[in-house]
Amino acid sequence: IILTGLVISEALNTPELARRFYDDCIVKTRAFLVARIARSALLPAFADLDPVAVADTFVGGTLGMVQLKALMLDMDQEAIQRELEERVAATIAVLSVSTKA
Repeated sequence: IILTGLVISEALNTPELARRFYDDCIVKTRAFLVARIARSALLPAFADLDPVAVADTFVGGTLGMVQLKALMLDMDQEAIQRELEERVAATIAVLSVSTKA
């Protein structure tokens, strides 16, 4: 979260660093999640959905608000960790409920 904030804040000054971070971290993480979603027998509710959209929803739901709060409210590492743990648990719970529908 903190590293992502730093890269975002310096993206205009160092676009090559921002592009490398995006390609090495964001794209690879997304590809990992897409592969897991695409082959997962545990997520039949997502069978007709674009795996990229599902992966982006998962990542956005888990990290989006934490990233904003970390950037705007200067959260410390422990607060970020607690928030991430809560959001991962909440996102998994939502995904679990949606697969039962």
